[in-house]
Amino acid sequence: CQGIGWLYGLEVNPSPGGPMHGRLSDVHHEDDPLFESVSKPFAVVRYHSLALCASDQSALEFPPHLKKIAWTADGVVMAIRHTTKPLWGVQFHPESICTEFGA
Repeated sequence: CQGIGWLYGLEVNPSPGGPMHGRLSDVHHEDDPLFESVSKPFAVVRYHSLALCASDQSALEFPPHLKKIAWTADGVVMAIRHTTKPLWGVQFHPESICTEFGA
C-alpha cells in the first residue's frame, strides 16, 4: 500500500496514532473485488509505523488513477487500488491468523 501510493505521488509519513505493531483494528471497505465475501467491517492485525497520510494531517488528495478502498474508523488508509491496472495494495497483514479471514 505504502509503496504503490508513494510511486504514484502520495505521501508516506508516520502513522497517526503511532506505531501499530501487533494491534487489531476494524477495517471498513468498499465493494471492491479484492474484498469479495469479506464482511464489513472485518478485523485485521497491523504491523506498521508508517502510512499513507499527509504530513500536516490534512486529507490526502488521491490522484485520479488511485482509489482508497479500505480504511479504519479514524480514517487511516488500509487498502488502495489502481483504477485501470490490476494493482492493489493493503496496509495490514491478510496472511496473519489474527486477521479475520486470514491464514
